[in-house]
Amino acid sequence: SEQPARSFYLEGFNGTGSYTVDRIMRGSLFIENHCLSVMGGIQPDKLEMYLEKTMRGLGNDGLIQRFQMMVYPDPLPRTKEKDMAVDKESRDAVYNLFIAADELHIGTLKRYGANEANNFYKRPHFRFANDAYTVFMSWLDNLNDKADNAEHDVIAQHLIKYGRLIPALALIFHLVECIEVGSRLGGVSLNALQAAIAWGDMLETHMLRVYSCITDNSHLKASLLSKKILDMLKKEGDKTDKTNWVSHGFTARS
Repeated sequence: SEQPARSFYLEGFNGTGSYTVDRIMRGSLFIENHCLSVMGGIQPDKLEMYLEKTMRGLGNDGLIQRFQMMVYPDPLPRTKEKDMAVDKESRDAVYNLFIAADELHIGTLKRYGANEANNFYKRPHFRFANDAYTVFMSWLDNLNDKADNAEHDVIAQHLIKYGRLIPALALIFHLVECIEVGSRLGGVSLNALQAAIAWGDMLETHMLRVYSCITDNSHLKASLLSKKILDMLKKEGDKTDKTNWVSHGFTARS
């Protein structure tokens, strides 16, 4: 049924927990490390139908916000396709990288500079290098400010999840570098973090484009505005303006 399936996908996002699947007449299946990646595409009209419900608050369980890598590219021009020979050298380099990443084990990770497992972390783990950590915390503050000023709650929730996406991408880029160099590089580098942040900037533009198919809808804009006005009436002001705006007007921010 739909609800157990949604729960399965929602909980697979963090990749840090376990999950038990109960199957009728077939017993149960225990997944020790429930980590899930979903790849695929969707037609714009189906996406629009789903988003409209989500952005009106009907069944917003955070599923769409978990698709952190989603992109909405421009359609390709209707030109006749041309077969191009594969760049064998590039292809082999990528394949070899995938194989090397798949074969990483505890000993290799420790050799690359991972911290050992302990009572709090059951697997080897990396931390940011000192200079990268400083940049990340500054970036995180800016992200939270951006989420606070987002046009819609769903967009704010999507942005907040970048707080997990960017370190994850930085770790991947750092491990790629470790594999290529083949030696210890220590904590996740500033170079890897900056590459991840650049990816985040690009993904944000696609995310806004995805949601814009609904947020640009005039009915939704009117609905959002009326909700904001009702919220202001209930509070008789906001955190930045304690004036009773009904009597005295209100700020541009309000």
